Amino acid sequence: MKYQHYMEYTPNELHNVLMKRRMTDGEREIIKRIVAEQQAEILRDKAKGRRLHDYWTELKEPLIVERKIIRAMLAYKLKHTDDPRVNALEAYAYVIDRLRGDFTAYEQRQLSPVKLAKEKNLPNDGIHWTDWVPPKIKDRVYAMFTDIPHKARAKRKEPFVRAVPAHLHTKLKDRFMRRTEAEYERVCQELNISNDQDRQDKAKLMLEAMDRVASLPLTAPVPYTWQSAMNQEFS
Repeated sequence: MKYQHYMEYTPNELHNVLMKRRMTDGEREIIKRIVAEQQAEILRDKAKGRRLHDYWTELKEPLIVERKIIRAMLAYKLKHTDDPRVNALEAYAYVIDRLRGDFTAYEQRQLSPVKLAKEKNLPNDGIHWTDWVPPKIKDRVYAMFTDIPHKARAKRKEPFVRAVPAHLHTKLKDRFMRRTEAEYERVCQELNISNDQDRQDKAKLMLEAMDRVASLPLTAPVPYTWQSAMNQEFS
């Protein structure tokens, strides 16, 4: 990075400092331009880091809630190695803990959950933590819960439910609507200039996507984009 010693100055401060240096106006303008570009890049990187952190935090939140439920259930079970309930819950907790660790590692590597989900070809674009668990792992855990003997009045835990806390659903839905409505307005403005079929189809799909997301249950995961909203297992 060039001119590191100037990077903390505001444009006005930098101008005043450079005016005290023996250099041409052209040299000053070059320095100011380079510093401004580098400062803008730093701000973009910080904003990207905050967005990535938010995405991973939102992805982990329902997973953490599920882990707390499992912890509470295990607290009321005797730790017998031959207890099918304990074995199933501990196996489920292990999957959750491993996945949470993976998410933390991905965030530390500054990987995007959106891009990573596409690279891994995850179902539902990976919008819910259960989408990140391989089917064979799910099947093993499902089998363990299925083998738990039935007991009268005993609650049966269903693993890998694709649900999110209501407050998170509301937050994600609001963000989805704001972004999609803004993009829809841009498409409508373009249609006023060029009323072609592709833009008409795009606008129609965006409206349909917003209708689909608006009708989601209060605990359903919310897609990242209107494109992914058209190809989701809403449950």
